[in-house]
Amino acid sequence: MKKSRIFTGVISLVVLGFAVAMFVINTGVFSAQAKANVNIHVVEHAVTDTVGDVDNGTPSPDGLGNVLAFHNQVFDAADKKVVGVDNGQCTRTITSTTSTSNDGVWECFWTVILPAGQITVEGPYNDNGTDTMLAITGGTGVYQEARGQMRLHVHSNSPLEYDFFYQVKM
Repeated sequence: MKKSRIFTGVISLVVLGFAVAMFVINTGVFSAQAKANVNIHVVEHAVTDTVGDVDNGTPSPDGLGNVLAFHNQVFDAADKKVVGVDNGQCTRTITSTTSTSNDGVWECFWTVILPAGQITVEGPYNDNGTDTMLAITGGTGVYQEARGQMRLHVHSNSPLEYDFFYQVKM
């Protein structure tokens, strides 16, 4: 009878220890850093954008498969100070319906390089200037676990400037 109580006590302690371990692992009680949401606003000056024409039989700056490559400076939210650069490309996936319409779409991916690390995004850019949301697909440095989304907005001062609003979940 005494051995049975001791055995039951030992089993109970083992089960309790396992339950506590699972709680700690699943709730992150002892995590080294708290997860944070970070909002970053930069202004891109799109001065290097260059379209490479893919000749599908009809050369066109608006041809399906054309590639727009770029590497531009990005400025702080006040559009005064350079805070980094971006580097990427877009592929024409929907051509404009007429030579005067703005209904084409590019599928883009790029990296913004900031002092604390890099953030990569992927998603659409609409020729008509409407805001688009791109997925944050990763990062480096302090952004190494980055996820979230980025809103691309045509900057009010110039059609060659774009506001990038990064909503980073880390």
